[in-house]
Amino acid sequence: MKRLKLFPALCAVAALTLIVSCNLGGNSDDDDTEDTKTEETKTEETTTTESAIGYTAVTGDGSSMTYQSLPLTTIAIDSSAGARAVLNASGDVDTTALQAALDTFDNEDELAPYIIASSDTGGGSWTLTYGSAAGSSLCGTTVYKDKESIANGFDAINYAMKALPSSRSTKLKIRVDSDLYSGEPSSSDGTSAISSVSNLYSIEVYSKCILDFNGHTLYANNTTASEIVPISMKKKSNISIRNLCINGHARYAIWCLGCDNVVFDNIVLTMDSSSGLGLRIAESGNTWSKNVYVDNITVTGCQDNAVETMKVDGVYIGTVTATDCNDCGLLLNTTTNAVVGVVNGTRCSPRSSDGVYAALRTANYVGPDVYIHQINAVECGRGYFSVSANCGITIDEINSTNSYAQAILVQDTQNLHIKSGTLTAGSNNKSKGIELTNGSAGGSLSVMNNTFENITITGYTYPIYERDVADYNDFINCTTTGGQFSSNSVKSARTSHSDSTLTIADGTTEIADGAYMYYTNITSVTIPASVTSIGKNAFYGCTSLQSVTFESGSALTTIGDAAFGNTAITSITFPSSVTSFGSNIMSTACSSVTVQSTAIETMGTEAFFNLADPSTITFTTKSVYSDNTYSSGSYGNWYYWYGYTRSTLK
Repeated sequence: MKRLKLFPALCAVAALTLIVSCNLGGNSDDDDTEDTKTEETKTEETTTTESAIGYTAVTGDGSSMTYQSLPLTTIAIDSSAGARAVLNASGDVDTTALQAALDTFDNEDELAPYIIASSDTGGGSWTLTYGSAAGSSLCGTTVYKDKESIANGFDAINYAMKALPSSRSTKLKIRVDSDLYSGEPSSSDGTSAISSVSNLYSIEVYSKCILDFNGHTLYANNTTASEIVPISMKKKSNISIRNLCINGHARYAIWCLGCDNVVFDNIVLTMDSSSGLGLRIAESGNTWSKNVYVDNITVTGCQDNAVETMKVDGVYIGTVTATDCNDCGLLLNTTTNAVVGVVNGTRCSPRSSDGVYAALRTANYVGPDVYIHQINAVECGRGYFSVSANCGITIDEINSTNSYAQAILVQDTQNLHIKSGTLTAGSNNKSKGIELTNGSAGGSLSVMNNTFENITITGYTYPIYERDVADYNDFINCTTTGGQFSSNSVKSARTSHSDSTLTIADGTTEIADGAYMYYTNITSVTIPASVTSIGKNAFYGCTSLQSVTFESGSALTTIGDAAFGNTAITSITFPSSVTSFGSNIMSTACSSVTVQSTAIETMGTEAFFNLADPSTITFTTKSVYSDNTYSSGSYGNWYYWYGYTRSTLK
C-alpha cells in the first residue's frame, strides 16, 4: 500500500545497528506494570515456558546476537511548550513543522524486520521466521511455540510479540506479510489485553515494538464474539502500528489505553454499519495516555466516532479523513496539549444519527493549548461543536457546507479562537450558522472570551445567533450574506485607557463584570481594601497588565471567571479574605499563584487550569484543598481546578 502524505515528508533517519544481550527465554515485557490482579496474573503467565516461544538453536552459546534495532525516539508534547513547538510566529499550526515531527518515526518503515509473520492462502497455517535484523545465525529460521503449528494470524502475532528479546532497550519490528482473519476467540491463551471485556479477541501489542502490517488487511470477520477489538494495548510504551487496513466489525478497531509514546501511521479502517469506534486513545484507570502520534488515518462506516481521544495529554494528529461515520470524525475528549493538522469529514453524524455531532467535536475539559489547523466538513451534523467546559482552543480555519444543524455550535466554552472560515448553508439547514449558548449536560463555563475572525457566512437566516450569553464574545471582520446579524463585539467597541496606571477610587465596593476589559495600555493596578468582589472578565484582555496589588486589610471575597485572563501577570497573591474563585481566573502568562485563604467555599471549574507550564500554586493552608484536588483519576469536587501535570501544589 502506497503511503499517502498530506504534507511534504522529510528524509528518513537512518536505522542503527546495535549489539545487545538477550534472554533466550520468553518476553516478560517487564517494563509494564499493571494495576489489577487479573493483569498481574496474565503478565506472569507470559514468562512461563508453556506460553513463551522458544528460540531455535543457534551457533555458540546463544548468549548474545547482533540485530538491527531502532532507538527509542520520543518527542515530549505533553506540555504547552511541546504543543506550541509546531506553531509559527502568528500562532497558526505550521503544517510543515507538524509533518516533520510526525515524520520523525518514518525510519521505522525502512527498518529490517526482526520477525516476519506470514501464512498460506486464507490466513491459516501461519509461520514465524526470524528476519535479517535478528542476525545471520537466526535469519530465516522458524520461530515456534512448543513445536506446534500456528493456525491463526492473531495467535501468530501475539506469539511473535512474546518472542522478542525481553532485555531489549530499543524498538524491534514485526512485519506481517499476509492478510489476517479474526476467526474464533481462544478460551485458554489469554491473548486479550483488556481482560475486563468478555469474548474479546485481540492482538495485544507489547512495549518497544513496531508492528508493521506492510499494507495487509485484518478482516474482523468473527460473527460469534460480542466484543471484538482487533488491536489493543494497555499501559505500554514506545509502540508503532503502521501500514494497516482493518475491514469488518469491531467494538473498537484499535484501542489504546494509558500508553506513552505511541505512533499510528497510515491506517485505513473500513467498518460495517454495526461497528463502534475506529481508533480510541484513552486512559487506563489513573494513567492517561500521552505523547501520541497519528499521522494519517482514514475511517469509513463507524457507528460511533472515527477517532476519539479521552484523557490524553499530548497528541499530534496529521490527517483524519472520516466518511459516513454516525458520530464525529474526530472527538477530542478531556484532552490537553494537542495539535491537529486537517480533519476531513463527509456525512459525519447525518440527520439519521442518534445525536447531532460534528466533523470535529471538543468536549469535557479540553484545553488548554489545543491547536487545530483546518476542518473541512461536508454534509455533517455540524462542522465544529464545542461543549462541556473547554478552554484554550485555537482553530486556524473551518469550512462547512450544508450541515444538518449549525455549522458551528459553542456551549460552555471560553478562550476559543477561530481565525478564518467559510460557512455555507444548504438544503439540510438554513437556520443558524454560528450559535453560542450556555447550558450543556457537562460541567459549565460561561460562554465568553471567544473570538471569531474572517468568517464568511452565506445562506443562513441567522448567520450568528447568541442565546443567553454575556456580551463578551468578539466577531471581527465577519461577513454575512443574507439573514440577520448582530455583533456583540466588546473588543472593537472598547475605548482603551490612555494611562499605564489604573486608579480605582477608594470606597469602591464592586468591580463590575467586564469593567476594564481590553484596557490594553495599563501595566499596573491597585485594588482598594474596600472592594468585596471582582466581576467576570473585569481585567480580561489587559494585555500589558503585569502588576496587581491588593491593599492591606482587603475585604475581597469573590473573584469572577477570567477576571485576570489574557493579561501579562506572571505572579499574583490573593488576600486571605477570598472565599470564592471563578473559572479560568488567570492567563497562561502566570506561573506563580499564592492563595492565602484559610476557608474556600467555592472553586470554579478549571479555576487555575490556564496557568503557565510549569507553574506553582501555593496554599497557606494545605487542608483547604486536601479533599478537593484532582487526584487518583477522579474529577474531584473542584473538577479540573488546576492543570493536570501543569502545576505543582505547595
